[in-house]
Amino acid sequence: MERLNRYASWVLLSIVFLSVSGLAQSAASVAHKLSAPVHGDSPAPAPAPPPPKDPRGRGTPQGAVLNFVKYAQLGDYETAAKYLQLPASNQNQQNEEYARQLLVLINSSFRGSIATLNSTPEGDLADVDNPNVEVVGRFVVGDQDVQFLLVRVPHAGTEPIWLISQETLRQVPGLYQDVGSPRLAPYFPDSLMKHTLAGVPLAQWLAWLLTIPLAWGIAWAAVWLCGWLWSYHKNYRTSRFGPFARKPIILLIASLLNGVFVFYIGLPLFYRVYYFRLLAVAQTITFAWLSALVADRIYAHAVFGSLQRDSRSLLQLLHRLYHAAIIIAAILIIVSLLGFHTQTMLAGLGIGGIALALAAQKSLEGILGGITLVMDKTASVGDECVISGRNVTVKEIGLRSLRVTTREGTEMSFPNGLLAQSIIENVSRRSKFLISAPLHLSYECSLPQLQCVIAGIREILYSHAKVEQKSASIRLSGVSATGYQIDLSAYINAANSADFAAIQEDILFRCIEVVESSGAVWAIPSQVTYIAKEKGIEENKVAASEETVRKWQDTNQVPFPDFSPDHIAEVQGTLAYPPEKSVLRQK
Repeated sequence: MERLNRYASWVLLSIVFLSVSGLAQSAASVAHKLSAPVHGDSPAPAPAPPPPKDPRGRGTPQGAVLNFVKYAQLGDYETAAKYLQLPASNQNQQNEEYARQLLVLINSSFRGSIATLNSTPEGDLADVDNPNVEVVGRFVVGDQDVQFLLVRVPHAGTEPIWLISQETLRQVPGLYQDVGSPRLAPYFPDSLMKHTLAGVPLAQWLAWLLTIPLAWGIAWAAVWLCGWLWSYHKNYRTSRFGPFARKPIILLIASLLNGVFVFYIGLPLFYRVYYFRLLAVAQTITFAWLSALVADRIYAHAVFGSLQRDSRSLLQLLHRLYHAAIIIAAILIIVSLLGFHTQTMLAGLGIGGIALALAAQKSLEGILGGITLVMDKTASVGDECVISGRNVTVKEIGLRSLRVTTREGTEMSFPNGLLAQSIIENVSRRSKFLISAPLHLSYECSLPQLQCVIAGIREILYSHAKVEQKSASIRLSGVSATGYQIDLSAYINAANSADFAAIQEDILFRCIEVVESSGAVWAIPSQVTYIAKEKGIEENKVAASEETVRKWQDTNQVPFPDFSPDHIAEVQGTLAYPPEKSVLRQK
């Protein structure tokens, strides 16, 4: 059993310790490659080789403490004693007892963070006046508060090494006597306290396993209770209390509670350091998840609000960028928690970033194109545009592409980088629409009838409230095989194509009414053989048209080539739209 425990201890501790050490070495190798001279440069004078590193990892404060705890936790007190600043006259058995007692104090009474301990050979130069002394933390036993100190001393054949100082070791026996029995001893049988696995009593392993469902249950109950109280206060259902954020909040609370429980049960410091790192990684991921969910909720609430199209498009792009920023920040924090030097990695991006930029050229082009599209206000969500000859409605402006829907209901996407170089016609921002309609009258119409039709339609255009007067035009443009051709052209002030279609319909209705009231006949695109010209059944209307033209001539008021400016100003806007009997006007 003892061999099995020793073997399991070595395997577990070696995997944890070497994985973190390997991460640090890989980061150091990247930094070494970045600092290597480029081939072809003039060789610089070779600097003096640095002294070799200590094989026991005592070159940094963090390495000295972590290695001491590792060997002491495995029961190798002989090796652990080599990390203590003890007189050479001490016997090995006495040194091993110091190491054993110090491990008990570290696991039960240490206050501090070894994970954030300085990992450079010089140590933290700002904590004490002496640069060769490092403050690791404190031992709190009852009313006693003792500093945990390291001291940097020369070492033959290697760089200077860090050892646990004699000042701290002199107080270890007295503190050890006052520590008392472990916290879990009154709650577990002696057999579970005596038997160990990987250097840890079975009682502590069992207590750690029990803390996981306990922390989860307390977190779930707390969130449920808060939700019930909130729903009772607001007088609506509990299910509406943050259902989107319930799971990440429970995970955050459970991980925090589990960390408190692990600290209370006295799990050995070596395991505690790396376990807290895992908890920190889990909390980072959960917090990023919660931030993304909250951002989605705020974005959805804003989109369904009364935002303008430009603001909605900018908010959509910022929402996507925020998601990307959350992911990048979470990755950097996790990498830092795992022991990587983020400064070295960011420095490596100076070279690797070139290759990354080349590989992700299209993605970067899409991001910049999307930002340009929003900032230039070329198109917004909900706008009707003409892109590459297609009439589409903008649905979403993403980081990579522009998603649209066609009139047929299908979805399309245009790369943002392509749109930055394309012509985009934003139909939604038109303030006026062109109506161009050729009208054909039969040769059966007399000249007075033709003149009455043109004058009547011209007055409609001048007096219509939605027609731009300066662009209005109605002219006899030619004679064809079927009859007289009259071209109607004008710009209509409308906000969208639906309003334009309604106004155009109203104008055409009025034009047809003018034609019918004058007794004119529409030209039919067919060949007709005339035997004799017959009088139409609307002779009275023909006579009325002739009388109207005769009055124009007698009073010198012939409206050709146009009405007088006074008459145009008099009738401008008098023709209301919608028409007087329209249901829209009644409302």
